Amino acid sequence: MKNKSNLSLIISVIALGISLFILFRPKEKEALAPPKTDPASGVRIAYINADTIMNNYLYVKELMNVLAEKSTTMEQDLQKKQKQYETDATYFQEQVQKGALSDASARKIYEKLMLKEQELYQLRDKYGQEIAQLEAEMNKKLLDKVAEFLKENNNFTYDYILNYTYNGDILLTNPEYDITRFVLDGLNTLHQKEKQ
Repeated sequence: MKNKSNLSLIISVIALGISLFILFRPKEKEALAPPKTDPASGVRIAYINADTIMNNYLYVKELMNVLAEKSTTMEQDLQKKQKQYETDATYFQEQVQKGALSDASARKIYEKLMLKEQELYQLRDKYGQEIAQLEAEMNKKLLDKVAEFLKENNNFTYDYILNYTYNGDILLTNPEYDITRFVLDGLNTLHQKEKQ
């Protein structure tokens, strides 16, 4: 859920950037749905529902699968090493309780166990950073695809294309301005062509 929230936030930022870019470009032919114009201001707006894009864009599903697989692999590796550490620590405790180890041997083994524990913490942090980096790269790829699609298909029909999410800053939307279905269908069509 956090991944989707981060992607929604990034989509919001890119949509705002695209809107500003569009404002300062000359008007060209219209490609998206007919513009909705506010009679008082003459501003042409539309919005996309990022939650719908996140839940239905095939590319997002593929990215999430890659992220989940990588995360699962790392988690399994970490659990395996954690289990080995716990086995070694338990064996060490048993040997100490039996008095089977000299003080010098016990200290050496204890120091090695502490090093292993530290390595586990470092590995967990490393894996966390790798997942965060992969997520950031995926977010960028997703935003690039959405931004490119909007640039290619807006043709300055709209002055603003806003990003709506359920828990975002926009609290109310008018369905007349919703171009989510057009954008989602276009993105999925392009994605399927790219895969072929």
